[in-house]
Amino acid sequence: MHAATMVAQGVTMMALPAVALALVRRRTGVPIGPALAGAAAFVGSQVVHLPLNAGVAALCPPLPEGVGRWLVPLALGASAGVCEETARWVSLRRNRTSAGALATGIGHGGVEAALLGLAVVVTVVRLMGVGDGEGLPEEARQQVAQVWAASDLVALVAIAERVFAMTAHAAASLLVGLAVVRRSVWPWLGAFLLHAALDAGAVALAPAGAVVTEGFVGGVALACVGVIVLVTRAWPVDAPPAAPPVPPPASAGSLSRRPLSASDALHDDLG
Repeated sequence: MHAATMVAQGVTMMALPAVALALVRRRTGVPIGPALAGAAAFVGSQVVHLPLNAGVAALCPPLPEGVGRWLVPLALGASAGVCEETARWVSLRRNRTSAGALATGIGHGGVEAALLGLAVVVTVVRLMGVGDGEGLPEEARQQVAQVWAASDLVALVAIAERVFAMTAHAAASLLVGLAVVRRSVWPWLGAFLLHAALDAGAVALAPAGAVVTEGFVGGVALACVGVIVLVTRAWPVDAPPAAPPVPPPASAGSLSRRPLSASDALHDDLG
């Protein structure tokens, strides 16, 4: 892979959330706040998610190959779903609009894409510093050679994967936002299952190669487009603000019992 291709990949991945958010804001007028809340939710979820995975891996005894092949992907998918969808719920507690939930999803998935893009750019700079890896240990030299020998199409696949992931995050945010406004756990559970299935499937299919894995992720993203459309249409319409209460009309009895004021007395004298 050429260094220029890797730089273009990293820059594109960092630009994806800005472009997506600009399009949504232009169409809906949603402020930038929900996107920032979504980005903070992703970062906060990883503070719990990554140590949780490391702790479980350290405490878990060795698993038979046949069991680990399906149990590990399920465990990784479940941990990602619990941590990220709970953080997403926290970020959406004050949201009441579908546009706000969509922007939150863009911020959540967008900061992940931007961080990965930044990592790609940093990697390119480091690789250019070592050249062909001369002077490095043999294993490191082989890794460097594999990167330079990779096809430029790998960059396109990585960018497409980020688009797919951001689409899934948008769908999950709409589901969690719907759970908040309806005060129901079922949409949140749907977001959890979506997230867990996506991550577990990607991990389980990784040995089959990039084509199979990305085909699965792309298929899930396509289904998420349908989720976005359906949830947006099913979003409850905000009720108009309640009108101030109108005081009841005064009865004749209450008027007759009202004490006379100075102006009333003066009126009687003039009459």
